[in-house]
Amino acid sequence: MEDKYLTHYIGEIVTQAAAVRLSVDALNKSLASPGTAAGTGVAFAAAQGLLGAAMQITRLLWPYPASRHPDGTPLTPAEEKRRAWTLERASALRAAVRPINEQTSPLRFRRSETSSSTLTSTWMSIC
Repeated sequence: MEDKYLTHYIGEIVTQAAAVRLSVDALNKSLASPGTAAGTGVAFAAAQGLLGAAMQITRLLWPYPASRHPDGTPLTPAEEKRRAWTLERASALRAAVRPINEQTSPLRFRRSETSSSTLTSTWMSIC
């Protein structure tokens, strides 16, 4: 993958990560004052923002392009080329943004078997 494309997609990951951080901050702030209607609305909106931005990052790093059309027919050569490019892009992005600290990065769970109790305790420490 050319560096100009890789730079563009890494920039998108950085932008979405910033959106995640803003959503987490808003969520934490709203949860600090529970019981108010405004706080509940902000918490819900922040949670949606968090999930949306995280989903965008996930789709860039781990896409799942279709290998066939919904009716079962094979992809055209142009569609197959685009599918291969998407998978190559994801592989290049994962290599470029690999976690610096394998012990603390949430991305490590994509690579190894982890018990649900470990996932739960990690999630709780993040929250």
